[in-house]
Amino acid sequence: MRRARGTKGYKSKPNVFSTFFIFFSVSLFDVSPHLIYNERKGKKRQLPFEWEHTLPAGNEEETMKEKTCCITGHREIPAGRAAYVERALALEIDRAIEDGFTCFLTGFAEGTDQLFARLVLERARSFPQIRLEGAIPFRGRIQTLRRSPESCALLDGCSQLHILSERYSPGVYSCRNRFMIDRSQRVLAVYDGRQSGGTFSAIQLVLKSGRELRTISPALPQD
Repeated sequence: MRRARGTKGYKSKPNVFSTFFIFFSVSLFDVSPHLIYNERKGKKRQLPFEWEHTLPAGNEEETMKEKTCCITGHREIPAGRAAYVERALALEIDRAIEDGFTCFLTGFAEGTDQLFARLVLERARSFPQIRLEGAIPFRGRIQTLRRSPESCALLDGCSQLHILSERYSPGVYSCRNRFMIDRSQRVLAVYDGRQSGGTFSAIQLVLKSGRELRTISPALPQD
C-alpha cells in the first residue's frame, strides 16, 4: 500500500531512558493498579493498595512480543486539511496492520488522538486481531470524556485503559506521552512543524528513544 503524500518515515539513533513509571491499568472488567518500578535500580516498591505489575521489567522491546503503534498530534486540525489528514492517517494505520502491528495506543486527547481511535475501531471490524488501548493521564479525564457520546463510544471500544494517575498534576500529560512511546515500536504523528507544545515534546521523546516515527503534516502546502 502506498504512503499518502506528505507523510515521512524516520529512524533515529537509539537512546536509553531511565525513568520512574507510576501508572494504573483499567480493563473493561477489572481494575488493577501497578507497582512503581525503578528501572535504574531494578527495584519495586509496594504502595498501600492491591497491586499487579504488568509492565515488563528491563527492555520492553525484547520482552514484548506484540507490536504496538501509538499516536501523537495536534488537538486542532485546519478545517481545510481535515479530510486529507484523515485519509493519510487511515493509510498509515492500514500500513501498520500490514506490517504486523496489532495493538494501537491513543492518549484520547481531542483532535488527532480521537480520530486515530475511530479509524482503528473501524478497521477492527475487518481485522479482529487488532485492538485499541487508551492511555488516560488521570482518572478524572475519563469523566470528562464520557460527557461526549462520541468519545464515550471510543472509550467503550478499547480493550484496555491505562490510567496513569489518580489525580491531575502538572506532569501527567508528559507521563502519558512517555508511557505510550516506551510501549511502542512505531509512532504516528500529525505535526505541523511548530517548535513548542505537547506534540513537539512527544516527537523529541520519540527521536531520543529510537522508535520509528512517521509524520503527517496538516499544514497547507506552500506555493
